[in-house]
Amino acid sequence: MLTKDKSDVNNEEDEAIEHNNISDSSKRSSKKISKLMFAGILLIAAGTLSIMVLITYVIIDYPTIGSMGIMVSFFPILGGIFALLKKGWLISLFGGIVGILFSAGIISIILALVAFLIIVFSRKEFQQNIDWSLFKRKKED
Repeated sequence: MLTKDKSDVNNEEDEAIEHNNISDSSKRSSKKISKLMFAGILLIAAGTLSIMVLITYVIIDYPTIGSMGIMVSFFPILGGIFALLKKGWLISLFGGIVGILFSAGIISIILALVAFLIIVFSRKEFQQNIDWSLFKRKKED
């Protein structure tokens, strides 16, 4: 049987870490979640929670209010997506405002308020230009 010394195993592990084959636990802990990522996740959670509450409105007794609320609840989700991408400060801000004013349920309002405050204070982290080419139609020749 082949046996290896502990020093040989440690040397191989160090070499693998240096070559990025194995991620070191200290490397994983050094990755921080950014403020905008946190705000984006909060806005998406607020919009999703609001949609879930409004679906019960549609099912139980208030189909008009519930369906309009579901449509409006997509704005916080859109704002959260733009916050995750660090693009479109105004769109993210608008998503936070809509989440605060039109969310169904106190928890989604609190989530949207916290996300709104983070977005307001993190304006400098957003990229200035939005690539709108994703939304444009391609011209057919």
